[in-house]
Order: sequence, then C-alpha cells, then structure tokens
Amino acid sequence: MSRTVNSMVGPKILALSMAAVLAAGTALAANLAPGVKLGTSAQEISSALAAQGYEVLKYEREDDEIEVYVRKDGRRFELEIDPTTGQILEVEDEG
Repeated sequence: MSRTVNSMVGPKILALSMAAVLAAGTALAANLAPGVKLGTSAQEISSALAAQGYEVLKYEREDDEIEVYVRKDGRRFELEIDPTTGQILEVEDEG
C-alpha cells in the first residue's frame, strides 16, 4: 500500500512544482499588463518601473508609441506605451 501512495505523491509534487513556476512567471508580468498607467515621460516611466523592481534597458519614443525594454529576475519584456495616456498597450515576454 505504501508503494502505491508513494508512486502517486511524486507526480502530484511535480505537477504542483510546475504550477508554482508558471504562476511565478505570470505574477512577474502581472503588473505589466495592458491598461496599466506608467507615465508619459521617460522619467515617469523609469520611476514607475524601478519602483516595481524592473531595470530599464532601452527607451525609444516614436510618433505613435513609446517602446521600453526592461528586465527583472533575468526575464526581459518589451512594452509598448501610449505617449498620450501613459498606459501600456502591449507587453511582449522576451524570456
């Protein structure tokens, strides 16, 4: 009987571990979601991201959007921000 219990525990632990890893990745980017307002200037955006633990790698302002590349805990993200509202339009997880 103990062998059956042990053989069932292994897959359950593996499944829970995998779920925790996926949840951590989702939580990492949860504060970088479309609609979240970061600001309209490089200073505002950088400050908002730094307060959340992100390192700004690159900032580009183009006519119709602001692109910001950030890193946190070894993962990189590209953000597209509306220059008028300061809201995130799109988040791309670059791993």
